[in-house]
Amino acid sequence: MARSARSDEEIKRDVVDQLYWDARVDASKVEVRVDGGRVRLTGALPSLLARRAAVMDTWDVAGVEHVEDAMNVIYPGGRDELTDDLLRENVLTALGWSPDLESETLDAQVKGGRVTIMGMVNAFWKKALAEEIVKGLRGVLDVANHLAVVPLHDMLDRTIAESVEAALERNALLDPSGVTVEVHDGIVTLSGLAESPAAARLAYLAATYTPGVINVHNQLVVRHYR
Repeated sequence: MARSARSDEEIKRDVVDQLYWDARVDASKVEVRVDGGRVRLTGALPSLLARRAAVMDTWDVAGVEHVEDAMNVIYPGGRDELTDDLLRENVLTALGWSPDLESETLDAQVKGGRVTIMGMVNAFWKKALAEEIVKGLRGVLDVANHLAVVPLHDMLDRTIAESVEAALERNALLDPSGVTVEVHDGIVTLSGLAESPAAARLAYLAATYTPGVINVHNQLVVRHYR
């Protein structure tokens, strides 16, 4: 259904309201600017998860066409007591506690609170899981995910594409008619139109959890509000 165009003032109002609604985000620390439906977030939040929540909240607002995350992470009290060596130990411990990850194949480097995850996993969703675990740790300012994905079994690109398409068809919240799925060497590219940012995320997750996938490029464009 077509929706009337929204002014930047309306979009900004709803983004600010959305941030204040979300208990994970200290909205008083975030500045919102909107220009032609493109939102820029600045400020400082106390964790990467809060920062991500602010971005996702913004995408959920009607009329938003792009979100620029220019926020920083500043931990309360600073990081003086948390050395990079201790943070690396915490990262490896947290990854090792996950029953879905093979900790012996994982490693990490830390420099100034910025974590690089290295090693190997056997599924793309596990690569994403490892990143989420690390982002939730105190003292982490940023995460670079360099994990290699090596599936346990080789799968034809055509088989992977058909599996992703079937997952999209089964999802009651998605209209797969506007989505094109292409797979090359296990790398999935989603293109076409999505009804909303939430629908684009659901399509991305459908590809993420499909066996044989080693990476997902989400190039879906959200339909403009007319």
